[in-house]
Amino acid sequence: MRWKWIAVGAAGLVAAALIAGYAILASYDYNQLKPAIIRDVKTATGRDLTLMGDIKLAVSFSPSLSVEGVALSNAPWGSRGQMIAVKRVEVQVELLPLLSGEIRLEKLILLEPDILIEIDRDGRSNLDFTPPGAKAGQAGQARAGAQADRQPAAPPAGGRGPSLPPLAFSQLRLEKGLLTYHDQQSGAKHQLDLQTLQGSAPGLQSPVKLEIKGAMDGEAFGLAGEAGSLAGLQDTAKPWPVDLKGSFREADIAIKGGLLRPLLGEGLDLNVQAQGRDLAKLLPASGLAGPFQAQFHLSDPQPKLYKLSALKLSAHGSDLAGWLRADISGPRPKLAAQLAAGILDLSKFTGETGAAKPAAAPDGKAPAKPGQAAEAQAQAPAPGPKENQQPQPATGSRRDKVFSAEPLPLATLSEFDADLSLTAAKLALPNLVLEEVGLQAKLEQGALQVKPFSAKLHGGTLQASLSLKPLGKAARADLELSLVGCQVGELLAGMGQGKYLEGPLEIKASLGGAGGSLAGIMAGLGGRLSLIIQQGRINNKYVEAAGGDLTPVLGKILLPTLGSQATTKLNCLVMGFNVVEGQAKSNVILMNTENMVVLGEGRLNLASEELDLKMHPEPKGSLSQKATGGLAGINLGQLAKPFKLTGTLARPRVGIDQAGAISTLARTLGGYAVMGPLGAAAGALTSAGAGEEAGCAEAVAAAHAGHKFEPKPAPDQAQQEGQAGDQKESGEEQFKKDIEEGVEKLKSLFGN
Repeated sequence: MRWKWIAVGAAGLVAAALIAGYAILASYDYNQLKPAIIRDVKTATGRDLTLMGDIKLAVSFSPSLSVEGVALSNAPWGSRGQMIAVKRVEVQVELLPLLSGEIRLEKLILLEPDILIEIDRDGRSNLDFTPPGAKAGQAGQARAGAQADRQPAAPPAGGRGPSLPPLAFSQLRLEKGLLTYHDQQSGAKHQLDLQTLQGSAPGLQSPVKLEIKGAMDGEAFGLAGEAGSLAGLQDTAKPWPVDLKGSFREADIAIKGGLLRPLLGEGLDLNVQAQGRDLAKLLPASGLAGPFQAQFHLSDPQPKLYKLSALKLSAHGSDLAGWLRADISGPRPKLAAQLAAGILDLSKFTGETGAAKPAAAPDGKAPAKPGQAAEAQAQAPAPGPKENQQPQPATGSRRDKVFSAEPLPLATLSEFDADLSLTAAKLALPNLVLEEVGLQAKLEQGALQVKPFSAKLHGGTLQASLSLKPLGKAARADLELSLVGCQVGELLAGMGQGKYLEGPLEIKASLGGAGGSLAGIMAGLGGRLSLIIQQGRINNKYVEAAGGDLTPVLGKILLPTLGSQATTKLNCLVMGFNVVEGQAKSNVILMNTENMVVLGEGRLNLASEELDLKMHPEPKGSLSQKATGGLAGINLGQLAKPFKLTGTLARPRVGIDQAGAISTLARTLGGYAVMGPLGAAAGALTSAGAGEEAGCAEAVAAAHAGHKFEPKPAPDQAQQEGQAGDQKESGEEQFKKDIEEGVEKLKSLFGN
């Protein structure tokens, strides 16, 4: 019996001790600990801790500690006084695991935490905590050393990363949290609003489960899934697994894989998949829209080197595959990519549709498809003649200049280096579609080089190279371009125009200049440019329908058969320009059709964009019989009038050269050789023995070589000119005779 009473007495003593301990703990004023806690935090961080509310302890085998109004001061240079402010903190700890050195939380609750992370203009972060005993100079040296040495510290022996105390939690809850990041150096500012964050990791070896709902920069998102255990965070011998699924801007995102050093954010081995109904929601700045799917593998083969491999992207009619790499270990990021596409529609980045906006149908009821507007207009009756009337552009409908004066983005090009390789079966640009595209582009220290660039364009072969080298605030640009065999009719149709011309197009350019903008480069441009079409056709109805008020001025001068034939044979159209210091001077302008020859000369001021071109048309000898069914079918007041092309590139003007029209009309009606260099040259190409394609081969050679085109007289013309000296009548008398004969013919046309 004695042992029984001894046991009862011992139990009573233990109970009394527990009751006494509980009474002591429950009655103790824990606010007395505030000065010690504040002092310890100050010693460790150099920051001031504020505890506005009372420290409350709920005593049990899992005691709970809570406090309201917790705040930690910001760096002295910070934009606000508090770096962290929490409305309420509540922690509940299990006692028994503490005996083995393990911290096991029953719950950790944070209500309305507000955290600010900022970097000032000097690169200082408010995450740099400087204890009071440390000197500012030492802290600055440490920070500079950390920035200079971008290689992370090697993990300690044994393959483990930074040491963390053993920690587990049954419930982690955060409500109405706010995290703000502001980098004053780059101007980046982001805000993360956490509506709720819930997590659990019951044991050190248990996986961490998370569920987050909130908004990033005002865009709602959600994230749920699980990751590796808390113990695994420190084990760098094997990857820390991650399996998360979330939603952001109406896109579903899945991330699965692992991190070898998760506490350092290194050793990435992640597979990422994303899909959504509208890419414009996820990436509004891209200009892309519509359903999309993407997948890639994210890794970091070396510190500060990130790679996206096994990339597959399909969006808005485009598909892309390949890899991208970003190296941010140096002072300037280095980007590299090797991509291949079946269809790559870059026109979607600008909001274009890949072709010009279709014009309205002639009845104004519905828009026409590309190329159909002119075709529809071609079926409508031609407008009446309005000679010398010019179309007036609507106010504000066009820019005054074609070449932009906006500064080139040279500063942006200097911020990173890049090496891009791209192939595409089809590449769509605004109003242009290229096939079999191959591109290699390099950007190094602000210098851009695109070489080579190759593609197929409507049956033709395109080869080009471009270089852009910085010169202070300006840049030197050089372009080499060759386009051979492109079907010009298909090119026009693809641009939403009518097939005014058909035939193989050749363009060659070798140009270079320096300036701070496109307009500046054009103002000092030099080099050579040529455009050639041979053995083609002019579709008269397209020209007549689209010419509007210009039809009487141009159409019937260059195409006397405009209203009587569907097409006009184009033997050649040749234009060549030599460009010196922004002045593009023609060395050849020749158009040879089945019944007309047009010679031109002049220049284009690329600085002011002003045009100054003179054109001299000459009918071929068989025009009236072959093409019009008789001379009376031609409006002689319009036939073969020299004209000028003036104005600017944005607003060109066409006008009749009345001074040169009299001699042209005299030759047309009376057979007299035209005065002046252009008229004489035209006569050499239109004489009876000149041949249908007279001058074309010589003009093409002149355009390629850049020398002046000078047509040679045909044998019969030379003979006629030799015989003219034997005639009794002088040139002046013959000219007078031709004028009189021409006037008589004009009278007969009007029944006089």
